[in-house]
Amino acid sequence: MKKLRELLKKITTSILIGTVLSLGAFGCGTKSNKNVGSSNETKSEEKENKKLELKYAKGFSIEYLKDGIKKVVDAEKRTLILVPEGKEVPEEYKKEIVIKTPIKRVFIASTTQACALRAIDELDSVVATTSKEKIWQIDEIENGLKDGKIQFIGGDNPDYEKLAALKPDLTIVYTGTSGKQDLIAKLEELKLNYVVDNEYLEEDPYGRMEWAKLIGAFYDKEKEAGAHLDKAVKKVEEVSKKVDLSKKPKIVWASAYKGVVYVPKKGSYVDKMIEMAGGENVFNSMDVGEGQISMEQLYEKAKDADIFMYSSTIAYNKDKKSVLDAAPVLKDVKPVKEGNLWVFNKDYWQSIDKTDEVIIDLMEVLHPGATGENIKHFVKLEK
Repeated sequence: MKKLRELLKKITTSILIGTVLSLGAFGCGTKSNKNVGSSNETKSEEKENKKLELKYAKGFSIEYLKDGIKKVVDAEKRTLILVPEGKEVPEEYKKEIVIKTPIKRVFIASTTQACALRAIDELDSVVATTSKEKIWQIDEIENGLKDGKIQFIGGDNPDYEKLAALKPDLTIVYTGTSGKQDLIAKLEELKLNYVVDNEYLEEDPYGRMEWAKLIGAFYDKEKEAGAHLDKAVKKVEEVSKKVDLSKKPKIVWASAYKGVVYVPKKGSYVDKMIEMAGGENVFNSMDVGEGQISMEQLYEKAKDADIFMYSSTIAYNKDKKSVLDAAPVLKDVKPVKEGNLWVFNKDYWQSIDKTDEVIIDLMEVLHPGATGENIKHFVKLEK
């Protein structure tokens, strides 16, 4: 139950601010040479003092300096200077945090960060995680934990002695209401490098994907991250041409916990995915405050809706009864009575790099048979 509360807290924060154990996904891509796209090997002089273009994300920046050196500003506005092996740190940046690149060993403090690594084909660099084997839906991480290649450091009470002995080149953390501030404090005490990756706070679904460019910078793989994103956007655009997006089925996207209902706000990444998929978010017409409403308000919005997406995974809600136990008022609403009650598949929160698949799945949920695709990341509750 404690794990469930923590998951709900991160999910709620993500929805409220407009973006999880979290947890986002979007195609693995093919194996590529580790050195492809290396800044210090590909016309670095043309990039000098230019910032990497961000099309959707807002929470970080990457600037290219001379000799393939990069100036990264993370989600907490911390400046990190990435210096290729064999290059000297410029005098004006010697007082900044300096990290040698490309990194080879990384510790991830959230499941969503593995999505960025999958997008750039660097899952094999993970040496430690804060999530147990049973949590993972990404085979490379699950298998790595099984065979001991990847160490479980601990979630609530990390084994800092084990972490200090591992000495990863980089730790990827997140901040915010449910962030890893205690872990960050310990990393600073141990003098271990870290970067703050807050992709879950982005208000654009593609913005969440684009944070792979931040992670990619430490591997000299920004280009791969960008290509992965562009491919996903193109895929959604192509499939959307098959769907009559003028018809907008009404969808309820909500979950309940201890009498409180959690819903996405207007302008959130969920709201935008619904719009992109050709649906109408029933909560767009009301002020949901901090993203929490009453059971009575839920009933009023859900009673005549077409689809109900219960925003929890099949691992916690295997049937209609489990949903109705949490929200009894849903028994008589139209989508539940007509068999249009859905939940997230187990991998939903570990699919940020597959956002194109998630949006296309949502198109198929809203417009059955229109996309020609099989639904992967959502599950209809048949019983």
